[in-house]
Amino acid sequence: MRFFIFILLLLLPVGVFAAEGDFVSLVSIPNVNYNSDSLVEYINSIFTLVISLAAMLAVLRVITGGFQYMTSEALGAKSEARETIQGAVFGLILLVGSWLILYTVNPQILDLSGLKFQTLQFDGDPVEALNQQRLEGIVGESNFSNGRDAQNLASRCKTLGGTPSEVKTTNGECEVFSNREGYCVRYARNYTVTCSK
Repeated sequence: MRFFIFILLLLLPVGVFAAEGDFVSLVSIPNVNYNSDSLVEYINSIFTLVISLAAMLAVLRVITGGFQYMTSEALGAKSEARETIQGAVFGLILLVGSWLILYTVNPQILDLSGLKFQTLQFDGDPVEALNQQRLEGIVGESNFSNGRDAQNLASRCKTLGGTPSEVKTTNGECEVFSNREGYCVRYARNYTVTCSK
């Protein structure tokens, strides 16, 4: 715990903000393009930075464990220092191993440049534009075997600003045929609704 407080106190001066005006960094963070507006580049930079910081922290833990091992006289403190070193080395191997596996499988997994964000442009109200797009998907004649589905489409068409037709019911193929009587007992129902702009 004291170690983390010590690191926090070391990093505390980094959080001081510059006075008004243009800030000129003396040392820039590697692989960070400060002139870019791309979210993907920032995510890639943060990923690289987190991997680097984790590796540095693991090395620092190995150093503190080695210092604790050298300066302790008691057997319990030496075993605790040995566990600290083993945990840090295991974490470092896990970190580098996971990166290496991902890089071996496909190097583009670690590079998010394939991730594209599309900017949507609307003329006027975006909700109205989205409703028009949804309405275009249901314009035309639709056939259903269930009357409830046809009514739902008609009400959706009306909600989106379209003009639905009345639901038309027609008899389809014979569902139940009576051999004894020689005629169809029950026909399948077809429900048709037309949505127009």
